[in-house]
Amino acid sequence: MMSQIYYFFAYYLAMAIFALGSLLINIICFFYLLLPYSKKTKSTCRRWIHKSYKLLVNVCNALGLLEVSQTGIDKLSNSNKGVIIANHTGLLDAIVLLAMLPDVNCIFNHKLMGNPLFSHTAQVAGYLANRKGRINDLRNSIRNVTEGNLLLIFPEGTRTDILPLNPFKAGFAYIAYKSGAPIYTVIIRNTGRAFAKNTNILLPCKLPIKYSFQSGEKFLISSYNQLQSEVEEIEQYFRKNLI
Repeated sequence: MMSQIYYFFAYYLAMAIFALGSLLINIICFFYLLLPYSKKTKSTCRRWIHKSYKLLVNVCNALGLLEVSQTGIDKLSNSNKGVIIANHTGLLDAIVLLAMLPDVNCIFNHKLMGNPLFSHTAQVAGYLANRKGRINDLRNSIRNVTEGNLLLIFPEGTRTDILPLNPFKAGFAYIAYKSGAPIYTVIIRNTGRAFAKNTNILLPCKLPIKYSFQSGEKFLISSYNQLQSEVEEIEQYFRKNLI
């Protein structure tokens, strides 16, 4: 009984810290938008996000809410350029990954462009929206990787609702092919499916949340004609490792 009471209050404390921290960063980034464009500004903002999310993960770990293990993820940040793909188990996936990787770009849900906690932060960091049918968004993603950045993508396009994996969309492979970059795979396991699709984040989930991040095989898209078959091969690789 006492542990349930503790987890209840600790859960909402972590939520409050995350919300207030994100709001503060978003306000600071609003003023950054008034400054002249700078690639250094984008990199600096992404490192702020990394540090703030790392602090949140450490706080959640100290409170006993979150247990995270990883294999090989830290080495990905040493790569010159590439497309990092991962299965999407829940809302914390991107937060924990960005807490591990100090300067990585990502494609985010376009609905967050109006979110008071993330909108300005995403703009300053140079994060890319996934607006359907917007060819410029795709071109910007290709240019971003070609310039030597790491780009994080969840190929399912949304959180997994058909276990073990939703079908992959081919956009990540096209970006990798056009930019000549390798594809780095990350297998995510989320016990209890915390913050999975169709769950209410305002209601505490089963605690502690146990997360596992594993760096997997590297893939190269060598031919446009083989792009779809490569996507299917990579999807099957994920399915095999998630069983």
